[in-house]
Amino acid sequence: MKNTRVIIVLVLMLLPALIVQAQDAVKDFMLINKAYENARSYKMNVNYTLYKSWTSAEILQTQSGEVKWKSNKQIYTRIGESETYRFADYMMQVDNQTKRVLLMAVVDSDNYPEDNNTPSIGRIDTLLKVCKKVEYTKESKENVAYLLTFDKKFDYGKVKVVFNPKTYLITQLIFFYNTAVQIPEGAETID
Repeated sequence: MKNTRVIIVLVLMLLPALIVQAQDAVKDFMLINKAYENARSYKMNVNYTLYKSWTSAEILQTQSGEVKWKSNKQIYTRIGESETYRFADYMMQVDNQTKRVLLMAVVDSDNYPEDNNTPSIGRIDTLLKVCKKVEYTKESKENVAYLLTFDKKFDYGKVKVVFNPKTYLITQLIFFYNTAVQIPEGAETID
């Protein structure tokens, strides 16, 4: 009986710590949003690395690129041989490998409220609405992270958001696919 009381007391003591951690994730993600909303422009270097599995250290494919933003609008993205340019009224995608260009009209997300729930750098908190588990870790002296776990119905089983808690800028985003990714023939691979 005494052991049962000790266990109950321990659970009650730990429960507030678990709740605070969940509250911190919401607060931290809102501060990340605010950091990007307040930025007039910024540039991020992007590294795309495909591993054999979630736990594997074996790299199957890697590509580098960059993302540029100005006035809270993504205006340029390049990953490997693919580039995207966004202008006021249209967006242009360029595939340098196949020498193809695709032009399309820009959709104003203010007219489509469901698009406001799509996760992006400025709306990173929307990930919390659909994840089933949130874990907090300290990555290094400068960075902390949240590992978000999702149901199988999403493309990704997990997303790891690494950020600097002083600036609230994201330093790394890691996406864990639920299903294996087919690498196209002729794609850059690491031997």
